[in-house]
Amino acid sequence: MNRNLSLHHFFVFLLLISPASKIIYAADAELNEIIVYGQRPEYATVTVSELSSQELKKGAYPSVAEALDTLTGVDSRSVNKNEKQVSIRGFSQNGIKVLINGVPAYEGYFGSLDLGSLPVESVEKIVVTKGASSLLYGANTMGGVVNIITKKGSSPAKISFSAAAGNDNTQDYSLNYSAGFKKLNYYIGMDRRTSDGIRLSGKFDKDDPLMGKDSSYRENGGTRELSDYQRHSLHANLGFIPDDDTKLSLFFDYFNNKRGCPVFSDRYWRFTDWRQWQVHLAAEKRISSLLKVTGRTFYVDHYDELEDVSEEWDLTTVQSWFDRSQYLDFSAGAGLSTDISLSGWLIRSGLTYQKDRHKEKEYNSKNKNGKIIHQGWSDEQTYEADSLTSGVENYVILMERLTGYLGCGYDHFYPVRSAGQPAPADTGALNPQAGLSFTMAPGTELFSSIGKKIRFPRMKELYSQRAGGNPDLRPENTIAFEIGLKQKFLSGTAFLSFFNNEVSDLIQSTRDSGNNSVYLNIGKARLYGTEAGINSRIIKRIGARLDYTYLYTWDRVNKKELDQQPRHKAGLSLSYNFPFGLFLAGQYRYTGEQRSSGRLVPEYHLLDIKLTQSFSVTRPLRTEIFLAINNIMDINYEEGNGPQAGRSLLSGLTMAF
Repeated sequence: MNRNLSLHHFFVFLLLISPASKIIYAADAELNEIIVYGQRPEYATVTVSELSSQELKKGAYPSVAEALDTLTGVDSRSVNKNEKQVSIRGFSQNGIKVLINGVPAYEGYFGSLDLGSLPVESVEKIVVTKGASSLLYGANTMGGVVNIITKKGSSPAKISFSAAAGNDNTQDYSLNYSAGFKKLNYYIGMDRRTSDGIRLSGKFDKDDPLMGKDSSYRENGGTRELSDYQRHSLHANLGFIPDDDTKLSLFFDYFNNKRGCPVFSDRYWRFTDWRQWQVHLAAEKRISSLLKVTGRTFYVDHYDELEDVSEEWDLTTVQSWFDRSQYLDFSAGAGLSTDISLSGWLIRSGLTYQKDRHKEKEYNSKNKNGKIIHQGWSDEQTYEADSLTSGVENYVILMERLTGYLGCGYDHFYPVRSAGQPAPADTGALNPQAGLSFTMAPGTELFSSIGKKIRFPRMKELYSQRAGGNPDLRPENTIAFEIGLKQKFLSGTAFLSFFNNEVSDLIQSTRDSGNNSVYLNIGKARLYGTEAGINSRIIKRIGARLDYTYLYTWDRVNKKELDQQPRHKAGLSLSYNFPFGLFLAGQYRYTGEQRSSGRLVPEYHLLDIKLTQSFSVTRPLRTEIFLAINNIMDINYEEGNGPQAGRSLLSGLTMAF
């Protein structure tokens, strides 16, 4: 495709202008919500799930990944490099956009982020937008968008410190400080969590042919091999508000996550270095009561070094691809959006540019049998791609209780460098969306939306020689449809929704005639289901949340269900606030059976609890002691990627001034 010609598509927008007697104003975004999420009209015609900092504090969540697993339509699981990723409504994480303070946070080669490396202590809220999310988020949002918003500074100054310890020498320390005065506010949060590893259930059978010592996971029980980790993070926000119409914010996030990789497919690997940091500058200016302009720029840097450590074990058969592998990635981008509020309608438009670059090299490259095929460091491979997103959205009051939405975006993908391999052609697509929201009665809303979403192939899928990269891959497409009901009542909220995704050009790894892995557009799939939930305070001291997800994923070409997508998930959260400062929270989760690599993975039940006792030592000092127990029944379970953690305990102390 001619690049100059394709750029003209960015100015092809679909507008809906309808007269009405009311004015729609976009809610002013908080400084750390300055990207699209903070604009409330987006909520009207789609399902949005949210976890506040108060809810995160109540739960026994080791990381953001476990917190996300409690939401309807979301499934969090461990994958092969001691990482935790999520899927939403059947779409894996490479079809989901994960943001930290509105900035895409991922390593460019795989297009994913280890959500298990993100602690909850510095998180203000997590917002998950599903289905036909705002088209200004751009491509790769087929399942939805996860926006992790960190805390910001406020007045008066606050400082808190937490220290905790648990089994397998697990230690967790966090320090948070926030302050604000006049026109300036700032926040800084640090967290350090280390552990000797993941302890398996006492019911684990080391002779299990699928999970035990003679399987490809090589597990003997006790602490899982190579599951140790050292996780460090730093989050800093600086906000400046010179006047009522201007907001500036600077964000910095840093992660250091050295860790072992539990044995997977006979591979013994360890990340001896894993670092990622990102900086983000955002500005918002209200020009008048009718016009607001928001701008941002960001940079994300990633480096990791993976080593083969199989020589530490007396082994005869392993998969050894290299002695050492290095990845060096960065993403950089900038965006501009405008909100125009007029009588009866709101028009939002935006344009975003992003560059992704991946560099890799290996020391002593090997074949799968461990034979060295290239001595020393290999030549550095560099892959690079640019992407552009533009669009216009229109929210319209059609009548007193009926709100409409219509928009169209254009996403374009430019492969720039392909390390000497055949370069894919430029590709792009128009993505229209529409929705309606009808207020049936006070607190009762019926909503529906439909939209086209696109996912561009990741660099691994295009170029990887070992995994079967295919530069001829086409983008995935889906038509996302949803209809649902939202209900607010005096003591809480409830919702019910049905969703359906018709996917074409689905990208999957398969085997060619020579039994080699290769990525192909296998054809079509259907992902549909139902979500329901209720969140209520039963009486003054008792809170409850009940949710259920039914998901059915069907590969129309191969006539089978997609892997690792459980049909049924349900959860129940209960909390009780005792009058003497004791708080008890329990979280029950059920995950139904699922298919993985041609076999059926059994269902499982998990129960976590957390006890927190508050003390008032002096008026400015608040102290809490807590005990968190995950998998209290010590269930031995798996999700298709090896045995998971059994019972674990963490207890500690928090002091806040």
